[in-house]
Amino acid sequence: MLVARKGSNVLPTAASLKGTTGVQQGTVGETCANQHWAPNGVTVVPYQNQDQVSTDLTVGPLDASLIGDVQVQIGFLLTPRGASFAFMGGKIVDPTSHKGLPSECEKRTRNYGRKLIRRFRTCERTGHMTGSTRSILHSTYTEVD
Repeated sequence: MLVARKGSNVLPTAASLKGTTGVQQGTVGETCANQHWAPNGVTVVPYQNQDQVSTDLTVGPLDASLIGDVQVQIGFLLTPRGASFAFMGGKIVDPTSHKGLPSECEKRTRNYGRKLIRRFRTCERTGHMTGSTRSILHSTYTEVD
């Protein structure tokens, strides 16, 4: 996902990203940005980790950051440092990559999650689950169904 300062109207397209975009080294985001944006005038700057990207995004050298949505949301957007920033545009899927498409591994993970929830519910019905465990599991896993 692309992250930029709120109100900047930056979108995840080469035409919109005529400035500098930070990416984490060795990621699909770096590959995608170098293949699709850099040839069209976007300066792609690789960083060793997402914290470095977020720091430069905050202090100004970067106009945007391309990073995984969960990672940047938890590590940056939900923190006081990231309060002035937001996701821009939708999810970015590299058409030349299988990333972003459901894989067999993801399907198996979803199926495993459903089985796990059924087992939790069985434990709940049979009285093998305590109140605190029940509340944690409900808040964490009930949306999988």
